[in-house]
Amino acid sequence: MTEKKTKSRSARLANWGILFSTLGVIVLLVAFYVAFMQLHSLTNTLQQGLTQTNEQLQQANAELNKQAQGLTELRQLQMAHPGDWRIAEAQYLVKLAHEQLQFTQNTVLAQKLLEAANDAIGNLTGPTVDVLRKALAQDIARLQNLSVVNTEATYLRLIELDEKLNRLPLPTQPANSAVKPNEPKEDLSQLPWWKRGLYQTWQSLQKIVVVQHTKNPQIPFVTPEQREFIYLNLHAKLETAIWGLLHHQSTVYQNSLAQISQWVARYFVQDQALTQTVLTTLTEMQKINVQFPNVSVADSLQAFQLYFQSQPTR
Repeated sequence: MTEKKTKSRSARLANWGILFSTLGVIVLLVAFYVAFMQLHSLTNTLQQGLTQTNEQLQQANAELNKQAQGLTELRQLQMAHPGDWRIAEAQYLVKLAHEQLQFTQNTVLAQKLLEAANDAIGNLTGPTVDVLRKALAQDIARLQNLSVVNTEATYLRLIELDEKLNRLPLPTQPANSAVKPNEPKEDLSQLPWWKRGLYQTWQSLQKIVVVQHTKNPQIPFVTPEQREFIYLNLHAKLETAIWGLLHHQSTVYQNSLAQISQWVARYFVQDQALTQTVLTTLTEMQKINVQFPNVSVADSLQAFQLYFQSQPTR
């Protein structure tokens, strides 16, 4: 009986061993299949990357060949037609001057570029070149006679004004707040009862309704809590004026300074020297025209364009 149980137990263990071995083989096959698919996907990705790299290299080589061919043609043109080469260089400088005027409003650099363009064709002669030289001379003279605001100096004046705004004096007490001297009280004991009642009624009415007559409008009183906001608003408006100066927006610049002048005249003590200095500075700076003048080098651009259009195709 014991021998049969032992054989039955051994058979069950053998069956379990076969089952686990089969499962192990299946797991290995699945793992091998997954690894094979990942390797295949990686191989395809690398192959696609190599293909794209080869295409990019071919395009780069084609572009280099094109640029080399262009340089060769330019060298040939320079050797065969040195005058055209110098005129093309001058035209490029005029285009740079045009961009400076349009995008950065740098008249100084634009003038230097035009002078460099004029130097580039300085040794050339001929009626067509004279037309180019005349157009360049007119544009250079126009820039030399141009009245442009000194942005740097105006900016420094605004920064100095911003520092003075912090020291403007505000009134320390409300207007018409002076304490009146105590008037002597009248002796009402000797008056009849109805006069005493009428007098007391009149005194009560005087405390309820107060009428003041002033010759000039008074400065409004600013509470301590409001003082910080007054100064912050002044600085914010001045920053807006600086933005208008740097971007040549005359309306923004003028309106901002005008608003600051109104606030200084309204809220600050007028008989102080600093207040009057600030108001005078604001009046002077409002007269500055920060708008960039309408100027261009269209004459020179058109002259160069007509020159190349009139040349025979080589």
